Amino acid sequence: MRLDKAVARCAHVVDRSLRKCFPEDFDARCMYAAFGMHRLAQTIGLRSIVVAGDFVALSVAMDNSRASFQGYQRSEGDFAHYWGEIEDHIVDLGPSYLSIRSRYPAVRAPIVMWPMEVSLPPSLRYSPKIRYAPDVQFALEPEMMRRMDRFLVTCEAKFAQISGQPRESNWLVSSQRSIDVAAARGDLWALGSKRISKEAGEATYMR
Repeated sequence: MRLDKAVARCAHVVDRSLRKCFPEDFDARCMYAAFGMHRLAQTIGLRSIVVAGDFVALSVAMDNSRASFQGYQRSEGDFAHYWGEIEDHIVDLGPSYLSIRSRYPAVRAPIVMWPMEVSLPPSLRYSPKIRYAPDVQFALEPEMMRRMDRFLVTCEAKFAQISGQPRESNWLVSSQRSIDVAAARGDLWALGSKRISKEAGEATYMR
C-alpha cells in the first residue's frame, strides 16, 4: 500500500476513535492521536516512533480576512505537542484540529505527512525535543493509562473493521505540489501557505 494511502487510512481510524473516546475535547488529545497513529502504523509494518516538542501551524480565517500561527498548550504529558515520524515522514493530525478552538472562525488545515529530508513550508513549524523508542512504555498515572489503553483498543478494533480505503474528509500536506494542487482548487489554507512562502524562508526540522 502506498504510504499516503496507509497514513490516510490510519488517520481516519484515529480521528474516529478520538471523537468516540473523547467527545468533549478530542481535538486537544494530541498524545493519544500520536500513539494511535504509531500503534496502527506498526500494525501494518511501517517504521514509526512518537515525537514530542513544540509546534505551531498557520491558521486562516474562513473569510480570508486574517491569518496567524496557532499551536497547543501542554495538557497531558510533559510536552506541548506530540506527533509521529512514520517512514521518515512527519505525520500529525494536530493542524487539522486547530480550527476548533481558534481565536477566530478558521478553515480546517490539512493532515501533515511531510518528508523529513525536505524543508518544511513556513506554514508549519515543528521543534522536536525528544524521540521515544519504538517500543516505549510510558509510566503514566493510572487513570491516564486506562484512558490510553481504552483508546488504543478502540483504534485497533475500528482498524480491523475497515474494508477498502475510507473516503477522505481532509487532504494530506505532503509536498509543495500538494499545496499547489490544493491552492488551485481554492483551499484557503493552501493559498495562505503559498502567500507566506513568498515572505519567509524555509523552516528546518531538527533530527
